[in-house]
Amino acid sequence: MDIELIDRVALVSGARSRQIMGRRPQIVLAALALGGRTLSITELADALWGTDPPPTWPTAVRGVIRALRRTAETLSGDGRLLISTAATGYRLTQGHTLDVQRASADLELAREHLAGGRPHEALTLLAALRSVNGAQLLGQEDAEWLTPHRGGLDVIGIVASILTAEAALDAGDTELAVTTARTAVADHPLEESAHRVLIRALAAGGDRAGAVAAYGSCRRVLADQLGVDPSPRTVEVYLQVLGDAGSGRQTSIPQFASALVGRAAELDALLAALAPAAIVTLVGPRGIGKSRLAAEVARRLRAQQETAWSPLVDAGQDALVAGSVARDLGLVAAAGDPTAAIVQRAATTDRILLVLDGVDGVVDGAAALVQALREGAPSATLLTTCTRPLGVTGEVVIPVGPLSGAADGEPHDRSQEVDPAVLQRDPAVELLIDRTRSQGRALRVDRTTAPAIRTLCERAGGVPLALELAAAQLTLMAPGDLLDQLAEVAGDTDPSDRVRAFARYSYSQLDGAEAEVFRLLGVLGGPITLPFLRELLQHSRIDRLRLPRLLRELTDRTLVLLDAAGAHWSYDMDDDLRRLAAELLAENGDTTAALLAVADTLRALLPDDPRLPPAPYSGAIGAVRGTVRALFGAALEPDADPEIASRALDLAFRLHRWYAATDVGEGRYWLEQLIDAAPDSPVRPEAAFALGYLSYWAGDSERAVDQLGAVAELFSERDSPYLARALIYLAGVLDDLDRGDEAVTVIRRAIDAAQPFGVDLQVATSIGLGSILGERGEPEAARHAVRAVELCRAGGSPEQLAVTLPTAANICWQVGEIDTAATLVDEGLTALGGTRRIGRVIALGTATGVALARGDAAGAIAFGTVADEEGTEIGVDRELPHIRSLLALALLDAGDPDAAAQRSAAALDAAAQLDNDFPAAVALEVGAVVAGRLRAGQDPESVERLDSAVAGALRTAAAIRHRGARPVPAPLRARFGAEPTGAAGIRAQHGVQSSHDRRAACSTLAALLVRP
Repeated sequence: MDIELIDRVALVSGARSRQIMGRRPQIVLAALALGGRTLSITELADALWGTDPPPTWPTAVRGVIRALRRTAETLSGDGRLLISTAATGYRLTQGHTLDVQRASADLELAREHLAGGRPHEALTLLAALRSVNGAQLLGQEDAEWLTPHRGGLDVIGIVASILTAEAALDAGDTELAVTTARTAVADHPLEESAHRVLIRALAAGGDRAGAVAAYGSCRRVLADQLGVDPSPRTVEVYLQVLGDAGSGRQTSIPQFASALVGRAAELDALLAALAPAAIVTLVGPRGIGKSRLAAEVARRLRAQQETAWSPLVDAGQDALVAGSVARDLGLVAAAGDPTAAIVQRAATTDRILLVLDGVDGVVDGAAALVQALREGAPSATLLTTCTRPLGVTGEVVIPVGPLSGAADGEPHDRSQEVDPAVLQRDPAVELLIDRTRSQGRALRVDRTTAPAIRTLCERAGGVPLALELAAAQLTLMAPGDLLDQLAEVAGDTDPSDRVRAFARYSYSQLDGAEAEVFRLLGVLGGPITLPFLRELLQHSRIDRLRLPRLLRELTDRTLVLLDAAGAHWSYDMDDDLRRLAAELLAENGDTTAALLAVADTLRALLPDDPRLPPAPYSGAIGAVRGTVRALFGAALEPDADPEIASRALDLAFRLHRWYAATDVGEGRYWLEQLIDAAPDSPVRPEAAFALGYLSYWAGDSERAVDQLGAVAELFSERDSPYLARALIYLAGVLDDLDRGDEAVTVIRRAIDAAQPFGVDLQVATSIGLGSILGERGEPEAARHAVRAVELCRAGGSPEQLAVTLPTAANICWQVGEIDTAATLVDEGLTALGGTRRIGRVIALGTATGVALARGDAAGAIAFGTVADEEGTEIGVDRELPHIRSLLALALLDAGDPDAAAQRSAAALDAAAQLDNDFPAAVALEVGAVVAGRLRAGQDPESVERLDSAVAGALRTAAAIRHRGARPVPAPLRARFGAEPTGAAGIRAQHGVQSSHDRRAACSTLAALLVRP
């Protein structure tokens, strides 16, 4: 009999249940069930009445026991006793189950499923557990004896919620992961593991800012409530997220519904070979089951070490390997070197297993990445699957051969009788039996069927994919009939063509619509969803409402693979079958039409305005990234139709903002290739802009200058908003290269080019000119900044105004227009509200400077502290040296030189991490001023070291300002009049005689500022 105590008190026997009503029987049943031992009648009385039982309490307790016994006997009908009487009291008889104990057992089983790589099974168990809490246990009672049991239920609910989020991450359902983790954090704010999984879930879903904010919330809650910092484990998760630009969900280890058959020897060899720092390649023909074996090993090892899976079947190009792997690892490789990011990630992890699956088409790219990991992260363990070895030093090759002993193409002696018992032990036959059983059919192996089954296995060559195709047919016909059909359609085939023989036969059994869908899948890449396929078929003759049935037929025949996880099922193909589908499509002459249909379907996922942010469509495009790659690769084929190349180029241009947020390197690769492939495309000028735009964000300034500069020539015969945009970015690059005069000339051209195209471009060009002039101390900068704001007020959106106000305020502050800056920053902070974003950080930093200029040290400290905190959490790295320097000056004014030294050192550390020199200038100058306050009271040797570091800092700052013609901001000039001895003379040199290394100068001075 089952005893229920969660939510209600009840007895359950089979399909019958009886809720226990009344306070006394509920408490007695709960006490006996939870106690797990014999309870004296006194203990039961204490549970019922505490220290004040009624005079007739023994009689009352016995009456409750009798009533519970009668209820149980009536419910079960078998006369079994629920409660037995012992010499010392009462206890439950054996054989009963308790829902509290069952919940605990289910939680542990879910944990095992998750550790074993079965997240969907874990989610099924956890669905009912994450709502469990202590209040569900006799919620109306306020008794101390219930406290530990309620605490146990609380723990089940907390752990179940956290495990649900982790399982959802492994299953690729980031929406469920985020929702569950948020609830767990809200309900249990002091549970650090809930915060950790929320941070990971947000990062996996592409919300880096949200992940950083979640860490900040965790830090504040722990500090406020417990007075502690986050644990090292939480900090490690956060640091990983700092490098996550999440393109969508991270790739998890593939799930297989079927069992792994006949690979015990290979599995043992692989597990033995995968020692730390090993490089192992599974080598075998296509369809032999290398990915299946690798996935099994990855799941087994995941509980012992971090395991990452990166499928490269759809990478298509060697140049895209590192970017694909970096994205699957959740790393930011957009603005830098993805290989370096992967190596750094692997080098900072004690043990990591990285699986590169399906590298046949990108062997050189995979080998280069493996070699880089071997050199830069020697402790990483690497596993690849391929049809041939990679050829890298230290590689261990494990061959994966056919399943059957008769798979070498040599048939058995036909004169020998086949023993069914022996045949069933053949791994190839085991796989046939397993796969037919999984499709609801039993394969009978006896003396009448054994010869045909053996011959089928020989025809399949022991190749698992061929055997699975055969198993799908064996659900429809007998082994002998299938052999006859194969002989009629396919005939004898070469041993290397085992899969194709069975696949061609399966294809021959399809009707017209099924065959058309199969062929169409040949031009796609990677998994696709039913909605995408439905849109792809809108111009075909196929009734789209039939599509689910058509796909069901293809999956039943093992021609298409189904992943039933998530809100939308996804469909994929084995690589061999995709090649066959593409060949059949070409034989029908439909390849060009199919590719054009794919281009149109992908285009329909994107907004008409390519300037819009990519968040609304990022998930949809990320889900079909393999198909995007397949289309672009087809467009680069020598015999590709020019219209395909032109449409692919248009698509690549429209995806430029998406690539900027996911993988700048891949976007640049495709744009460069497609621009060359479609020189006559009408969208070529826009694509050239997109290429320059991505080079700008990649930090490749020299190439960005060339690419953006060439856009003007391409737009020479027509006006375009992209000409103005190209000039805006070109001016920014020139400014970063300290070519200020050229930058001003270019931004003035951008103002003229923007005139025909509305407020948004006019605002961008005005604020761009104001920024360049403001950094050079030109009073004219304030006029352009104010004009940008006025344009926004007259015709822009509230969002555009909110974004423009902080930058305009900062420009005015730079040139000494303090009152105007104060008005703009107040309006900007109001418009931005409490949202944590870049514009708010800039506004808070400007507010710090305004307060400092007005002598309000307390206000400057308040604004600067919040700006520093939010800028750090969001990752606005370029602003941090400026903000922290202003905060250090405010702390000096408030009479706290030690705190000022700490903030100044933090400013110098932030400046040392940047690629751009300019933000370091003010940090070095403020550091020199702070150091001057620290000289007093120090010994001569310390003073000498400090003065030497200050001299180097000022030489470096002067060199930076001289090189870029960027003076000290107007509000700070008076601050740097009182400097350490000799500093004024050093500044007078303007740094011409010295180009002291910026990073060394920052690090040296920072170390001295924080020295005790």
